[in-house]
Amino acid sequence: MTGDLVAAEAASWRRFLPGKLPWRELHRFEQEVERLEARRRELHSGLEELSAQLRDAPSQDVRALAT
Repeated sequence: MTGDLVAAEAASWRRFLPGKLPWRELHRFEQEVERLEARRRELHSGLEELSAQLRDAPSQDVRALAT
């Protein structure tokens, strides 16, 4: 039964998209989304680090002035 559903879905895609099939393009989009998501996580990590430095800046200034 599952094979029939897969074949039916593929046939319906071919009916609506008579040229190239979208799977390769979808795969490229998914790869790009993964790359962008990794970049977002990297930037978010950097933002958290900078926020921590900003929170600690006043006490670091006090220590620097004390020395």
